[in-house]
Amino acid sequence: MTKQSAISTTVAAVLMIVFLAAGVAGGYFAGLSSATGQAATKTEYVTVGGTVTQTQIITAATTLTRTVEGQARITEYTIGFAYELTGAQASFGVDMRDAGLLAVAEANSYLEKSGFPVRFKTVVEDTASTPEGTVRAVQSLVENHKASIIVGPISSLGVAAVKGYLDQKEVVLVSCCSTAVTLKLPDDYIFRVIASADVQGKALSRSVLAEGFKKAVVIYRAEAFGESLFREFKKDFESAGGTVASVAYQPDQSDYSAEVAKLSEEVRKSGPSQTAVVAVSFQTDGLLILGEARLDETLSNVRWFGINTLRVPAFLPPQAPEQIAEFMVKVSLTSSYTAPPNNPKYFDFLSNFEKFHKRKPGPQAELGYDAAWVAILSILSAGTDKGQVLRDVIIPTARKYMGASGHIWMDDAGDRALQDYTISRITKQDGQFRWIDIASYDAATNTIKPITRQ
Repeated sequence: MTKQSAISTTVAAVLMIVFLAAGVAGGYFAGLSSATGQAATKTEYVTVGGTVTQTQIITAATTLTRTVEGQARITEYTIGFAYELTGAQASFGVDMRDAGLLAVAEANSYLEKSGFPVRFKTVVEDTASTPEGTVRAVQSLVENHKASIIVGPISSLGVAAVKGYLDQKEVVLVSCCSTAVTLKLPDDYIFRVIASADVQGKALSRSVLAEGFKKAVVIYRAEAFGESLFREFKKDFESAGGTVASVAYQPDQSDYSAEVAKLSEEVRKSGPSQTAVVAVSFQTDGLLILGEARLDETLSNVRWFGINTLRVPAFLPPQAPEQIAEFMVKVSLTSSYTAPPNNPKYFDFLSNFEKFHKRKPGPQAELGYDAAWVAILSILSAGTDKGQVLRDVIIPTARKYMGASGHIWMDDAGDRALQDYTISRITKQDGQFRWIDIASYDAATNTIKPITRQ
């Protein structure tokens, strides 16, 4: 079977009800209370009566049917969450998990209030931001908790590590943030609510070109995501007449002094006044690289560009040394991240997340929210959580869903087809470090447009 199939009239009717839920979930939000702020591995979040509770008692069955006094029998589906709660991508992983928990709580609140006899529960596993940890997390969700649909992880390296296992077990995975082009394959069990690196690489390339640079030196992670993004950046940058040098590095090292020295050498050969540095790094490695680079005279006097993973609180005080943030300001570090839509659904998400978790969401958390909603809507559309069936309804379901991140139109490979980006720059104003949006990237035209302020 292919990833696409028609939705029956009956199921479509049910799906329309749920789409209304996705649109008006905020109206039912008042009855929800906050989930716990920290999630341990092997933790189950269950929503009962509009209140999220946490328990260590996990049932083995994926689908349970229970009778509530005075109500119809309720079918309960498990959705597994495999996210980076510790390690190099923990800043993003915790936000994605919490955004997904909000989606499940909203869905359960709506279903309860509408009298629909279906509920969702989640089992959360920590991938530890490593391929090995992702394998352990996913296997636990599938084998110990019988999950047949999983939301997460962020990392393409993690997704690649479990792809063969998931295809063999016929378990669906909906990733919020994986972008490696090597995972853009039809007729498998991997789906992504973000566009692949061919779009992200172009956005990064065009942001550098827009600043007038025709030379770039890229330092990047030598793994699935980093390599995909570097290839796409290089292809687009060279197509516009630019030249690219590179320094690849192995992730999870404790010291990057040799790689930073090589980066400095490449910049000197290219000509510092005409060359931009582009960093494709995550949290742990990014902090170490910036910490070394700030001590290098050449690298302290060139322009730096980076990806969305550098635009998180972990790079700013009090979480990071102030010297790192000062260096980022000195080199005018400019980052590209997925552009949030200017629509009511996105603003509802921001408001509801803050009410639910008692804090504001980080960048791109709306993707974790939408990934969970796509999983929820697909189960309700299919009337089952069986992977073989879900695989064939996710694409048509996603194409009808207007999410917090916008319209998720998936292509035939199960990836978001287009993704606009916002370009922002770190500044220091009144003693505070702030990211300021300076431009937008239009994926349809592959162009950068400056943001004008009144």
